[in-house]
Amino acid sequence: MDESKKNMYDVVKFLKQDFEVKSLMVQSMDYQAKDPIDMQDKLYDIIKEISPLLEDMAKFCGIKDGDLSKKLDFIKNELINTGANPEKIKIFVKKYIADMSPQFVKDINENCVGYLLYKQDASIMKKATSINEMLHLIHSSFMADEQLYGRLPQVAKKQIKGGNVVYVGDETDVGKEIFNAIPTDTSSGEIDILSIAERNKTIMMLRDFGHATTIEIDTSNPKNYYVKYFVPKICNLDKVNNLMGVTKVKNGTNYARGSFEMSSENFGKNLFDNFIAKIPTDDDIEYNYDFER
Repeated sequence: MDESKKNMYDVVKFLKQDFEVKSLMVQSMDYQAKDPIDMQDKLYDIIKEISPLLEDMAKFCGIKDGDLSKKLDFIKNELINTGANPEKIKIFVKKYIADMSPQFVKDINENCVGYLLYKQDASIMKKATSINEMLHLIHSSFMADEQLYGRLPQVAKKQIKGGNVVYVGDETDVGKEIFNAIPTDTSSGEIDILSIAERNKTIMMLRDFGHATTIEIDTSNPKNYYVKYFVPKICNLDKVNNLMGVTKVKNGTNYARGSFEMSSENFGKNLFDNFIAKIPTDDDIEYNYDFER
């Protein structure tokens, strides 16, 4: 197996692990048992199963932090300390598995500039309390790893006005459609497209759109695709707040997130014309905009 194919195998493995952790978390929140000791034992087994998955995913993303395994051991001990008390177990699940603090999300968003987390992943990981927060950081680090995309099998490449469109990963219908739909007179920098057929995912990274926007497309539903995105720089408040599916942004916020569904019919062209082309660039910057930093 050549290096690029091995890297692709590792990406698919990472996404499978991501799905497994999420599924186990859902089990932990949904599981009900009449006997609280059974409940405690089941949760312990779930956390024990999650731990090596998270550690392997963090290693793949280059998050070198010994605190992760210590945190997971601490969570196991906190479960034991509930004494199988049903009310304490309920509080434990919320605090150590499900919770996602707004400040933790803000720390990730404000350090995700360009395609990198400035490799502050380890220092941010120290602030994580719940398994959900740990997973969110690992996933964000994966999405922001520009170097990873350069190590994957190349499907196609074309020149545009501002740089290149590089399509890597698996050759899929949606990947080809998006690649072909990007006009050659697009004046952004590099645009990367990564398709993972086995996981029904296509990921895009676009330089100069909102500084460096990332888009994640789930094509599991053949009729309507689900699109999530992160815009790390607010170049123009009005234009950002008019983006499809955006969570409205206030003056002073550094970033924006959003999601929407879009018909699979003529998806590539519609995605570019109705969403990507509307993401503000540095040319749209409002110089009186009140950034927090």
